Amino acid sequence: MNIKEFEDRILLKELVDRVSILGGRKDFLSQVQPFSKNAVSETFAGGIAILKLKGR
Repeated sequence: MNIKEFEDRILLKELVDRVSILGGRKDFLSQVQPFSKNAVSETFAGGIAILKLKGR
């Protein structure tokens, strides 16, 4: 693994951690901010979609 791959893995882990923490806090609007403007985020609880956000 080269330095660039290592840096990319660290950044990806930080993103996953941040999104997970915000999801745990139920801060869904902040949770989608790191993603693109046309992203779609769906939140499921017990296999049922409870929230769908489009864009930021």
